[in-house]
Order: sequence, then C-alpha cells, then structure tokens
Amino acid sequence: MQGLVDLGCIAEASRLTSLNLAFNSLVSAAPLASLTGLTSLNLSHNKLAAFGKTLSSLSALTYLNLSHNPVLNVSGVAACTGLQELWLQGTRLGSPADLQPLTALTSLARLVITPSALSKALPPEQLRSTLIAKCSGLQVWYTHHCWSSHHTSPLQYAAW
Repeated sequence: MQGLVDLGCIAEASRLTSLNLAFNSLVSAAPLASLTGLTSLNLSHNKLAAFGKTLSSLSALTYLNLSHNPVLNVSGVAACTGLQELWLQGTRLGSPADLQPLTALTSLARLVITPSALSKALPPEQLRSTLIAKCSGLQVWYTHHCWSSHHTSPLQYAAW
C-alpha cells in the first residue's frame, strides 16, 4: 500500500489544529504552509527530504514529528519558536551544524534524535554544550539515555 502521495486539497482545511500524516509516501509538505493554525503535526515515515519555507509559516506548532524521513536540513524549524517537542530520529541529519537552527527554539522541551546518523556522530558532551545550554528545561532523547539541562548525568531512557 502506497498511502497518500499528494496533499493538493489540504489548503481547504485551514482550521485544522492537529494533523497526522504518518506512514504515507509524501515527498512534499508545501501544501501544509497554509495551515497556520496547526499546533501538532506528524509527518513521520514519509519520503520528505526538504521543507523549504513550509515550516516557516507554521509558527503555532508545539509538536512536530519528522522522524524516519530522509531529512537533510531543519533550518525552517527555527521559525516554529513555540515548538516544545521535536522528533528527528531516523533522519539523515549527520553533524552538529545540522542542529544549529534549533538553538532559536527556546521553548523546546523534548528533542528525540535516536537512532539517527546524528546520534552516532554527535558526542553527548557536544550536544549539551551547543544545544541544551540554549534551551532551558530541554530533554534530549539520545541513544538509551535522556540528557536534561537540569542534570549533568544521563537520565534513564523511558519508552512511551
């Protein structure tokens, strides 16, 4: 089963606040740009590699799941300043520089990055110094531990 491949008519649903498009075959999220009232968006398990300015218009988002997409760049996420939870595991982000746009997300409370190329390439110490220091209260789900800005040692990973 292929699932959705086109979101052409989604612009008519301008009052949506929550949208789950997980497990489809989407290659573009551009039609979502008109859904400025979205607070929760799940795009996991699609074929999305880039978002262009789509995410920039979704400033009301508090939850965003981009997991298991071939995502290479999250620069558009920086405009989602109210974002509290971001899922990036299973993406193609692979260097600390890829997370730089996230430093603008001062409301971010949970970042899930494992498993991904990024979690393998980024030592926890570097993650703490570059991201956690800028996001008060942030928990990062990293390998089998959760790094928190309130603790200097890892918290045990909790499955939910």
